[in-house]
Amino acid sequence: MDTQVDDEGEVAVVNPVRMARDRFMAAVGQAAGGSAFVVQVGANDGRMADPVYSIAKRDGWRGLLIEPHPAYFAKLHKRYKRRDGFVLLQIGISDAEGVLPLHHLDNARMDVFPRWVHGSASVDAKRVVRQVKLACRKLGLDYDDSMVTATEVPMRRLDAVLAEQGITKADVIVIDVEGHELAVMASADLQSLGLRGMLVECNGRNESQKPQYVAALNAVGLTVYELGDDLCAFDPARLECDLAAEFDAAGLPRLGN
Repeated sequence: MDTQVDDEGEVAVVNPVRMARDRFMAAVGQAAGGSAFVVQVGANDGRMADPVYSIAKRDGWRGLLIEPHPAYFAKLHKRYKRRDGFVLLQIGISDAEGVLPLHHLDNARMDVFPRWVHGSASVDAKRVVRQVKLACRKLGLDYDDSMVTATEVPMRRLDAVLAEQGITKADVIVIDVEGHELAVMASADLQSLGLRGMLVECNGRNESQKPQYVAALNAVGLTVYELGDDLCAFDPARLECDLAAEFDAAGLPRLGN
């Protein structure tokens, strides 16, 4: 089994999907002259299954990081507090402004459940319950409703947030919002940002909506590949390498146009 040591000294398993994801991020950074500008919606704690932190730290990226969960945002803020060039916002993103309940593992149970459950916070209560029940089966625990709670979070449209921050261009957008990705993509004119690429999670029950995800990415003018639970999309004309040829040679599925 291939492994590598991450920037915080932990050993991580290297797999072809992760390698392809990291290659995509590196290609975006190279095309941006080394230091890319990233918008990350659903940044969690800035570390767990995170495609941004390591390359951003290494290459001096800048960006906007958005995370609604108070506990995860606190960890995100701690991780980035000494990093210049990043704006962090504790809000949710949706296609309509207002307030929605964010369902998540009860904070008092964080130490009991594996870290992958911490990444399941979602406006979809059933999605979170399903993940917690799965973890309970693995841990030999009996599920009860108190394991999942909800926090009311303000929801903003991405276009409004970008306008407030004076952001008119971005190199890459990363979206991981546990089933709410289509609403995030519908909340801004992504094509106007001159994107080099996007990385969007699409898994679980959202597999049935994959054609809609792909259509939304194609509408931005991006070529789409499936990388495990993520859809990796990029504009070949805005990269300095032939990433499509690399992904085709690796046997990665190309989706849509």
